[in-house]
Amino acid sequence: MSDLHILNFRLVDSVPTEKPYYVYTVDVNINGRHRCVEKRYSQFHSLHRQLRKLYQTPTFPPKRVRCSQPRLLEQRRRGLEMYLRTVFLQSAPCRSQIMSFLGLPQLSALETCKGSSCEVPLDHPPIYMYKNDPYIHPNTKSDLPDVVVNGILMALYDTPRLH
Repeated sequence: MSDLHILNFRLVDSVPTEKPYYVYTVDVNINGRHRCVEKRYSQFHSLHRQLRKLYQTPTFPPKRVRCSQPRLLEQRRRGLEMYLRTVFLQSAPCRSQIMSFLGLPQLSALETCKGSSCEVPLDHPPIYMYKNDPYIHPNTKSDLPDVVVNGILMALYDTPRLH
């Protein structure tokens, strides 16, 4: 399962030797690995140029001169988010380049199948036996209460099973 968002943008003007610039906060959660990084537009554009050489990519949000109006920055943020999501879902090679761009470690083949329709061979025989419904057919042969069944019944029906 993967989730990728560009949450916001902010002005960076604390570096005295550089002109002020905006960074975009990318929040990514891929199979339980979470990372939040800040990237400049130029870094996204560099990634786009690399991907465009190797793969067919969607349109990239254009660069505008003096893009400091909040409305324009928000449009760019949404465009960058859509671009990243589209490229990320496009293919595995694109996905691995985006993961390295965001500083996430590469996933193994088994981890990329998590939450998707990949077939992973079982290393044990399938289980076909089902127990009777404990609520309808309680096990009265034991003198000990079944705390697991009672806990589940309490969670589902808000009442414990009576003996």
